[in-house]
Amino acid sequence: MPKSGSCRKPNFSEREIMLTITEIKKHYRELYSPLKNNISFGQKTAIWATICNNINAIHGKKRDAEDLRKKFREIRKKCKAKEAQRQHDLQNRGTSDIVLSEIELMVLDTLNPAAITGIGNIDTSRAPEVQQTPVPQPSVHPSTSHAGKPLFCSVHTSITSL
Repeated sequence: MPKSGSCRKPNFSEREIMLTITEIKKHYRELYSPLKNNISFGQKTAIWATICNNINAIHGKKRDAEDLRKKFREIRKKCKAKEAQRQHDLQNRGTSDIVLSEIELMVLDTLNPAAITGIGNIDTSRAPEVQQTPVPQPSVHPSTSHAGKPLFCSVHTSITSL
């Protein structure tokens, strides 16, 4: 018999996810842009509360801001992985069986392409072997200068002998 106080929240519906992403896209710069450091944590919390209130008003479910953040983080992670696999297939085989949904396209629209492909479109898993070139060694012994005098004084050597 289930406990009366431990009911789990219902799953997000597709419409609820769509609305969540739409609301987050409206405020994406304020919430996620690294160049918007002038927005305080309190202001970001207020934005999340506004998004949460808008979604709860339409769907009647009691979601909190942390639920929405977590759901968006999960969706974004899955979309990045799916798009990376799709691009990998296209690059290697010229075609891909992966089809992105409308929700996934909306999420990918918020991401920087470097978040998926990496910087400079470099696939490190397929990097060619790098040949090591030998580093030239100095011709002067490290404990002597070019004039043949020692660089370091020993305890018994006076400074005038240098």
